[in-house]
Amino acid sequence: MADVKKNARKRYLDMFVKQEDGSFVYTGPYYIPQNTDWKSIRKILTRWLVGCAACLLLAGVIPAKGMIHSWFVLFPYVSAVIMTIVLAIHLIRVTDDKGNVHAYTYEHTIQWYSPDSLTVLFCIVLCAAGEIFAAFSGDASVLWELAAIAVYALAAFCIWNFRTFINAVSWKRKEGKKSRTRQ
Repeated sequence: MADVKKNARKRYLDMFVKQEDGSFVYTGPYYIPQNTDWKSIRKILTRWLVGCAACLLLAGVIPAKGMIHSWFVLFPYVSAVIMTIVLAIHLIRVTDDKGNVHAYTYEHTIQWYSPDSLTVLFCIVLCAAGEIFAAFSGDASVLWELAAIAVYALAAFCIWNFRTFINAVSWKRKEGKKSRTRQ
């Protein structure tokens, strides 16, 4: 059972073929964006993700009552920050591919952008709802509450655009080339 799991995890290594000079060449399937080039896709995704991360960091320092005293704001906030970091790591993982995203990379990163960004969006909406609840539950500063809600709305706008853009990109799977190998 352990051998089966180990082999399944490292199955993609069989797609790399050693060349005569000692280097390895990827010969497996890959994905190519159809309606635009990968460099512009990366730039736009990076801008929207950095915007969302900046808004989340700003929301973390605003002294709103919900962020300071409420677990129902703090828990989704931490979840949104962690998932934004996961999205950033996935985006960094695919920056090395120059237009041709390897199939194993696509399946573990780009294919998960939409559901992961939806999770971030859900957590941000929970944070904003928690701040609204905290604003009506006592002696909260209305200005700080409005500022926090506005920042959460901006973060939600950024992550929604991230998700919308990645869903608008169509990908085409192409089979890899066979290359000469040294046995």
